[in-house]
Amino acid sequence: MLLPCRGFFLREVKLQGHYLMIDKFIQAPRLLALFLFISLFTLPIMAQQHSDKNTLDNAQQVPGLQEFIQARNYLYTDSAEQDNAKACELFLQAAKLGIPAAMQQTGHCYRDGHLQPIDNAIDWYQRAMAAGLAGAQCDIGALFFMGKVVEQDKAKGIRLCTLAAEVGAVYAKVALGKWYNQDEEIKDIQQAQHWLEQAAPYHAESAYLLAQLIENYSSQHEVALYWYETSASLGHLPAYQLVAEAYLLSMDKNQDKAEAFLAKAYIWSQAWQARVAPQSIPLWVDNIAQQTPSLWHQKLKMKVAEHLKKF
Repeated sequence: MLLPCRGFFLREVKLQGHYLMIDKFIQAPRLLALFLFISLFTLPIMAQQHSDKNTLDNAQQVPGLQEFIQARNYLYTDSAEQDNAKACELFLQAAKLGIPAAMQQTGHCYRDGHLQPIDNAIDWYQRAMAAGLAGAQCDIGALFFMGKVVEQDKAKGIRLCTLAAEVGAVYAKVALGKWYNQDEEIKDIQQAQHWLEQAAPYHAESAYLLAQLIENYSSQHEVALYWYETSASLGHLPAYQLVAEAYLLSMDKNQDKAEAFLAKAYIWSQAWQARVAPQSIPLWVDNIAQQTPSLWHQKLKMKVAEHLKKF
């Protein structure tokens, strides 16, 4: 938009959310171009730096958040620094300071015996529920289903987890899918498929179990492969080799998709090798590599690298 100003026309320009007033008759277009170019790169960097600083400040300002983050580092690290006892001490501190997820984790710590007495697990799950974590209701349900801490009552366990699943708790959907699929007393394939389908897009093992269920109880092999690949994409290692070999074997029956299938077989075989790091290359991995044109390797390995960044 052009605006009059002191006998000149100024153009209103929006750049990265800011409005700049630029003289239409400016006599240094090169300087203007340089200014615009620099701004396009420096504004996002400054915004990111500001965002990172806010994240650190928030961790310091929210009581218990630093303890919760430290606890997760102790719990989920792959290094020798993993320490369940220290993690649970920090989760308990964060829980007492009001962090809902820490309350649930503290319940796990009591349930698994890292904190005592074990009976305190239910109390902390109830606190997590009161703080808004629906999944904690299924944590209590799991205790009843397994008969841990409380007297076993599978019906009550299923009822509690169903309530949690119906309001969106993925963990509850996972638990129900597994129970209906694997527990002989309550086995119900339709119920198992129902809950696994809801959990599978977000939970790697559920996607794998759903694929197995479809493969075993129907002839929908393409659907099963879809869920196996979903499981692999979510990082479930047992799915990698299965998916790679399935695509390789499917090439003959799908000549029009043979190249795409070979590329996928190569990607999943290389991802498996990168994550497992075997001392020697297995025959199935080498076989896929030999069949894949060498000109494809660099581009496909970039896709492998993108996948591995998630884990």
